[in-house]
Amino acid sequence: MAGNSVHTIGSGKPKASGGILHGPLGLALPTGISTAPDVGFKKLGYVGEDGLQPGGERTLEEKRDWGGDVIANIQSGHSSSFQFTLLAVFDPDVLTAVFGAENVTVTAATAATGTLITVAEGGEELPFGEWIFEMASGPRKQRIVVPNGQIGTVEELPIVANDLQGFTVSVNCYKDEAGKKVYRYYDDGKFDAA
Repeated sequence: MAGNSVHTIGSGKPKASGGILHGPLGLALPTGISTAPDVGFKKLGYVGEDGLQPGGERTLEEKRDWGGDVIANIQSGHSSSFQFTLLAVFDPDVLTAVFGAENVTVTAATAATGTLITVAEGGEELPFGEWIFEMASGPRKQRIVVPNGQIGTVEELPIVANDLQGFTVSVNCYKDEAGKKVYRYYDDGKFDAA
């Protein structure tokens, strides 16, 4: 495909059904754009206006000959990550993702109280899990699947009267059994009329 076309561009607006899903390792991962996610994935509610911020790097090491000329660039590293801000701070699924399931206790609502959530923060390393990021732009759809991701950093937003609370997290992506860190699926939204 060559040339400029407005049919090949799109934005990263989250799907109305939920843009970020999280689950433990071992759930069946979607293998395309239209496969429904496993019911074990939890939707993590509203995400901050900065959306999904891909990160990572591919590092190269220069190799020189005797005369000092660069004769090769050898890849010496690769990393992939995603950063986003979760705003649903009263959602047990968000708190479980951010603090770890063993640190979150949920007590069902009663006639006297709402759902009670207790977080016992101990600083333990967070578990590996699976992540799905879903976006749509008009008829175009995009799905990013991280089969083996771990939250590396959590930064809590200031708790103030004139702004929303939230957690800005970075998910570091690691290789799965097939040696892949991230799967990206696209549907360009152009249907065959035949």
